[in-house]
Amino acid sequence: MNSYIMMKFANDFDETMQLKVDNIKSGLTDEVVKAAILNIADSKVLQGKIATMNKAVEAKLVETTYTEFDIA
Repeated sequence: MNSYIMMKFANDFDETMQLKVDNIKSGLTDEVVKAAILNIADSKVLQGKIATMNKAVEAKLVETTYTEFDIA
């Protein structure tokens, strides 16, 4: 199973942007993820088309599984 965190940011003009973080540690807590997403938003390093992304909107842990079919 693969897993990643999807973080969503916004700016004052209601633009949104998503950031996918791969290779995450297992056992992450809400507090750790919240601190990370707020740190990214506060640093204003993500640029939208109109303005800098300065708001943390949400963070989700996404887990994917794959099942192969026998087609031979």
